[in-house]
Amino acid sequence: WQGWQDLGSPITSGPAVASWGPNRLDVFSAGSDNQLTHKWWDGSAWSNWDWVGGSVQGNPAAVSWGPKRIDVFVRGTDNHLGHLWEG
Repeated sequence: WQGWQDLGSPITSGPAVASWGPNRLDVFSAGSDNQLTHKWWDGSAWSNWDWVGGSVQGNPAAVSWGPKRIDVFVRGTDNHLGHLWEG
């Protein structure tokens, strides 16, 4: 263990993490405005938090099923299941 690192920005949900390839981590969480936010590790540094959008309640879930493909699932404030992907 290397010790805790502060990745910044207040979050209001548990984080979800997935990896679509070597040296890559993608983290998703609800921000203080309950909008989905995203941050990634590229093998040498963390990105800034990126606003993805959508209204989230509860914890997001993220999975990767192939290179450069991430799927994220959230419960929206309308209690509907939301899905988005990149890849």
